[in-house]
Amino acid sequence: MTREEKSAAAARRRVAVPAELKARVRAALTAKLASFLRAEDAAIDPARPLAEYGIDSTDLLTLVFEIEEELACRFSPETFFDIETLDDLGERIAAALAEQGMEASAPRAGPP
Repeated sequence: MTREEKSAAAARRRVAVPAELKARVRAALTAKLASFLRAEDAAIDPARPLAEYGIDSTDLLTLVFEIEEELACRFSPETFFDIETLDDLGERIAAALAEQGMEASAPRAGPP
């Protein structure tokens, strides 16, 4: 199977991601990043590069681990390659949740 055929097959397997799921994931990630940075949710712009918040790959892994714990699920490592913004991360997590048939819950309060 060629690379193009594999890519097309993967695209066919993808599940449509409901807008509501994307919105809940985005809100949960915004709250999680705000808590991690000890900032207000309103101070987080999901389209802003994570590097501008001082988030490096180690911080991203920590956030992902906390999200996995909170949602009681696991994501494949390639889900998080080339993540630049919180929106990128939210899209990938929402897609992974949709593929797993899961829903995103509201974020838990408390320290990171």
